[in-house]
Amino acid sequence: LFDRITEVALPRIHNFNHQGITNTLWAYATLNHSSPLLFNKFAEAALLHIHKFNSQDIANIVWAFATLHHSSPRLFNRIAQVTQHRLHEFEPQGISNTAWAFATLCHPSPPLFGKIAESALSRLHDFNSQAIANTIWAFATLDCPSPELFHGVAEIALPRLDKFNSREISNTAWAYASAGHPSHQAFDKIGDISVRQIQEFNSQEIAKTAWACATVGHPSSKPFDTITEVALPRLLEFSCRDITNMLWAYAVSNFPSNVEFGCNSTVVNIVISRFDNFDNRHLGQLHQWNLW
Repeated sequence: LFDRITEVALPRIHNFNHQGITNTLWAYATLNHSSPLLFNKFAEAALLHIHKFNSQDIANIVWAFATLHHSSPRLFNRIAQVTQHRLHEFEPQGISNTAWAFATLCHPSPPLFGKIAESALSRLHDFNSQAIANTIWAFATLDCPSPELFHGVAEIALPRLDKFNSREISNTAWAYASAGHPSHQAFDKIGDISVRQIQEFNSQEIAKTAWACATVGHPSSKPFDTITEVALPRLLEFSCRDITNMLWAYAVSNFPSNVEFGCNSTVVNIVISRFDNFDNRHLGQLHQWNLW
């Protein structure tokens, strides 16, 4: 059906108004149906309608491009220029989705993210757990420092961490560790929650949490003890990246349970069997584990 819609829509792009552009892009992304040629044409059309889009339209457009991993630098540059002056019109979810989209497509825009930080700080109480986690993940992914935002989020998010799901917890932990902005109170609570809820974490979330705790030098062994217990029977679920992040984290933190994981014969055999699949960064982490 969508292939047929694409075939019909391409010659008629000029007939789409701003709402038609937004709705079509949103529909394709929602159903995860990639159509590079159509998205390229809609990007050109969107540039012509840029001042007609409302805040929800803009958030939906960038979300659609990011969801289908379709880069459009010219469109995103223009949206960044327009959006930084209109963030007061955006709902918290729209702010979060915009930041997430730019980060997902690795499209930095320091002026826009500076304004996003200002806008988010003034309305953090209105951000839900997903919006909080996605926003700081975006800042960390694009290496966009904002100490005030991270400090504000720590104050707002700390009492609400129990309401975060496993993905939001792991992304929040990863963002703080990656941004070099450790919040010891937050990591104490993240550690406690991961101990209680670790069965809900998938392999990537387990590895992210372990990596983050090790990176900030979290002093408690409890998260690592629990992760060891849960991860060992599920090792085949872990990607090469997950495994190397885990092994690096265990080598750096050096708790007793880490030896149980790092020297486990199954772990060693998986590393050997997948050795050709590790990239240079992974091999560097494995070297550090081997030295440990």
